[in-house]
Amino acid sequence: MIFIVSICFVIINFLIWLFQFLNRKIRYAKYKSILLNRFKSLDFHEKSVIREFFLKNQSSLEVPLDDSIITGLLRKKILVINKQFSNGFIINGSYATVSINQLIEPKINLQDIDFILYPSPDQISFMKSNRPQWADNMIY
Repeated sequence: MIFIVSICFVIINFLIWLFQFLNRKIRYAKYKSILLNRFKSLDFHEKSVIREFFLKNQSSLEVPLDDSIITGLLRKKILVINKQFSNGFIINGSYATVSINQLIEPKINLQDIDFILYPSPDQISFMKSNRPQWADNMIY
């Protein structure tokens, strides 16, 4: 009798674990698709911030936290603040170091951010004039 009750507990625990596992997988897939949809619907100014990562060929950038575009991207979870010390991060004045979310970064292609690999001189001047205000001047 005790053996049958033990087997029932094992089966119930396994079913609970299975449902939790499947629930986590489904929620993760939904979260990932929501992030990708948010990324695909970025406006021109938000795309210009993401383009800076590719222009400077860096995985992290130091950006002003008081910029409305940056705070919008942080709120949308497109950008994440780099955490240097376990759960804390360093702010240098009003600047912080941010990276592109690791779930989104592998899915980015150059067309998503309106990045042209071999731009014409007109396209270069257009891209230079439409960079974020806080970005350093850079030669392409």
